Amino acid sequence: MKRMFILLFVILLLIPTISLADNLSDINEHWAKEYIEFLVNEGIINGFPDGSFKPDEEILRDAFIKMVIKALGYDLEHGKDYWAENYINKAVELNLIDSDEFDSFTEPIKREEMASIMVKAIVKEEFAPSPNLLDYILDDINDYGSVSDEYKQKVLQSYAFGIITGYNGYFRPQGTATRAEASTILTRYLDEKIRQPYILDESVPTVDLPNVLDTTKNITVYPRKDAFEMIGISEALKETIELGEGYGDLIFNPLENLIDVVYYPEREMLELNDIEMSMAKDFAFSIYTLTWREKHSAPYRFPIWDQEDVLEYHLDVFSVIFTELFEDESDYAMERLLKHLNNEYIKDETFTCNGRTVWIFDGQPYDGFGLYISLKNK
Repeated sequence: MKRMFILLFVILLLIPTISLADNLSDINEHWAKEYIEFLVNEGIINGFPDGSFKPDEEILRDAFIKMVIKALGYDLEHGKDYWAENYINKAVELNLIDSDEFDSFTEPIKREEMASIMVKAIVKEEFAPSPNLLDYILDDINDYGSVSDEYKQKVLQSYAFGIITGYNGYFRPQGTATRAEASTILTRYLDEKIRQPYILDESVPTVDLPNVLDTTKNITVYPRKDAFEMIGISEALKETIELGEGYGDLIFNPLENLIDVVYYPEREMLELNDIEMSMAKDFAFSIYTLTWREKHSAPYRFPIWDQEDVLEYHLDVFSVIFTELFEDESDYAMERLLKHLNNEYIKDETFTCNGRTVWIFDGQPYDGFGLYISLKNK
């Protein structure tokens, strides 16, 4: 449904048409004219009986909710006792609002409330922004402390999506919006091309990796503020995909904020079914980009299942990753690893190398052994 609206929006901009909005008396010189016209022609918002649109008038909660529901493709009848009743009930049904969220629907809607509704609508069709990205956005909102607790995350996400942003560093969460601003917000929802997504400072490194949920598209991965090193290590991983005789399958899982590479003896293993692939994998390297488990303080994890295959096919991979992690001390780390691969050690081991703590442990949760590595100097 949203794609249909986008197509119609483009057509309306390019081709002269007879427009329902042509009869509106007060939008010809308005900055939001094209957005208002598009939504009026699509029946998402209406003018008033006197032929005006009143673009600078505050929009009420019930009117905004109706706009969102219609933008989602629902065309409902007005309620018998209260015109917006069916739209509000549909919004509750779709989890766009909570049933007890508002005391009144006939008051002007606040900007933080609009952000919440719009983000909930967007994530029905698009991936939620990275929590790491939201941390950077937070620093750029001077009045973030004024956002109600229940809306804080949604305000950050609205910035990330470019749906509702701020004014010179201020979001004005308790402020209201005009009918023209609401029209702009709804058009941004329908057409990603006119959104104004948050632009990260160039000093923050990022990396684009295949999205496990949609492998036809890459997804931008953002580091934690205290872990820029993860991006350099992720770039090094790209070099290891077809290094040596084995093959690695590199993806990013946005649901778990996890960079993961699973290595196999050969590329043809990727054509197996899931069960066969699970049995064929030799080892993996995972980077937890957001948080990591309580056991050890290690964002970097190597589960090693087939020690013989690692020795035969993948030592070059470890050489690249260890050089990135341990720099001049990579030979020492490789020496310790080789002893475990060759079963010269049978006990758990902890050591420090290049400012990192390394844990090597046998048995659970892996058939072979596990290797955990901390951030540098953490």
